[in-house]
Amino acid sequence: MKRRLAAILAADVVGYSRLMGEDEARTLDRLKSLRNELVQPKISGHRGRVVKLMGDGLLAEFPSIVEAVNCAVAIQKSMAEREFDLPDQQRIKLRIGVNLGDIIVEGSDIYGDGVNISARLEQLAEPGGICLSGAARDQVSGKVDTLFEPIGVQNLKNIAEPIAVYRIKLSPSQYENAKHLSPYVDTATSGDPSIAVLPFQNMSADPEQEFFADGLTEDIITRLSYLRDLSVISRTSSFAYKNRVVRVEDVARDLGVAHVLEGSVRKAGNRVRITAQLIDGSTGGHIWAQRYDRELNDIFAIQDEITHAIVVAMQVNLTDGEVANRDIGGTQNIDAWENFLRGVVAFLKYTIADNLTARHLFETALRLDPNYLDAKTYLAWTHFMDAHREQVKDVAGSNVQASRLLGQINASGAELANAKYLESLLFMIGFQFDEALEAAKDAVNLGPCRLFGYAPAAKVQIWCGNPQSAFELCRSSMRLSPFCPIDVLYHMAYALIWLGDHKNSIRVANEYLRRNPDDIYAYTLQATAFDFAGDKNSAAMAIRKLRDEFPEFNLSSFASHELYRDPEKLDRVVTALRDAGLPD
Repeated sequence: MKRRLAAILAADVVGYSRLMGEDEARTLDRLKSLRNELVQPKISGHRGRVVKLMGDGLLAEFPSIVEAVNCAVAIQKSMAEREFDLPDQQRIKLRIGVNLGDIIVEGSDIYGDGVNISARLEQLAEPGGICLSGAARDQVSGKVDTLFEPIGVQNLKNIAEPIAVYRIKLSPSQYENAKHLSPYVDTATSGDPSIAVLPFQNMSADPEQEFFADGLTEDIITRLSYLRDLSVISRTSSFAYKNRVVRVEDVARDLGVAHVLEGSVRKAGNRVRITAQLIDGSTGGHIWAQRYDRELNDIFAIQDEITHAIVVAMQVNLTDGEVANRDIGGTQNIDAWENFLRGVVAFLKYTIADNLTARHLFETALRLDPNYLDAKTYLAWTHFMDAHREQVKDVAGSNVQASRLLGQINASGAELANAKYLESLLFMIGFQFDEALEAAKDAVNLGPCRLFGYAPAAKVQIWCGNPQSAFELCRSSMRLSPFCPIDVLYHMAYALIWLGDHKNSIRVANEYLRRNPDDIYAYTLQATAFDFAGDKNSAAMAIRKLRDEFPEFNLSSFASHELYRDPEKLDRVVTALRDAGLPD
């Protein structure tokens, strides 16, 4: 009996019996193609071998656990891209388990606990996911560009000892890069100066200070974004790399930038230490680096110094007024700033409870600094979100509160992009279409919207009958945020629907649903895209899924949230959804 240590990968198809029941011949053909064109070449490319095929599953071994893990990630990445155009319920999804252990070898076959554990791990994996044992994780930690999430010690069937199990956190860059969403999106680096600011690491002993490091990062991104001669990747994409071990050259390539800023923050008492490094994205070489040891109340001066040093190092040309304008809406009160940062963290969780928490924190920030316009803007957004999601009984009252706060911001003479975006949506609610368009254009011209990219402006353009303008805004947002906010996908899909690009509207609608399956409107979007493309069966399938998940939802509920300037456009969408089976 021959034994050896080996890395084992086990995989199977999720919902195989259901797929076979729906279309046996087609499922078998797809599975055969999947194995021959994707899975087996990936295994061979990572120096592995397929030990055996087992119906809808397979077993493979590798001489290196690093190769096994990288192969598993590569397979799941390619699977997501391969099945992208299909509705979620028609996609073939794999579960994968990876283990490092002792095996028994008999001819070309292998046996033993090392094999059995990998099979049990595969059963714990989510559809499209990967689980691995603690032994495997310990050996690959720091050697692969992957994050691991512990899911606890598990008692596996027919395995004597409990096993520590980890889930691989597949990063947004593996599934959600905008270049997979539309052939129109180009993330290649242009000749203009460009930069991505990675989340600063929290080096403090207190994990609660994470918000402080994130807030510093976001402030630097925002300050740089106001420089018109500098292309700055948005917060959404920069923060996709949070807590990941990455090569700067890979980040620069993925995001299409020439430079990357990274750093760390250590906050203790009233002292703060900040390090920052500006790195050449093509070579990984340092262009500039600095360390700051200061009192906490100097944090705003440090932000100015870092921003100025970056601008000088990158030789960005400044136009008159840019440096002054970057501070509009801010504060010099450190306590107000900290409350504001905590409020933003809560707000971006998009839950009813967190929206209320955010409101209290913004109100605290304003008590500490009544002139803190950024806090006032976000406070207005919390009221709007209450009304938009119908989280309060008095929807009109919440919109009035948002309008009142916007009036105070406008009275100050300040022009803030976030405030203008909100103003445009409030104009839409009042069916003031020309005013909404003007406010949306002003917001885009003012600079970055830290909340939603260009999504609010794209929404207004679609409702006002300008799908090409909406499409261009979404494309710009994807360029500045390759891991774009999901709202951008929603509006991009509708823009493509009205432009008649049905193939890509379906692709983007499918991706929006995959990333936001709890959103009722993800299903109406998908059904509309299919109907406009002439695929009535798929449209009906999307509505059946919607009614299974949200049985009370109807056409009246849908139409009440759509503010089309041209009523015939709304009628066209309503007719599509009615034909697909959504009741009045």
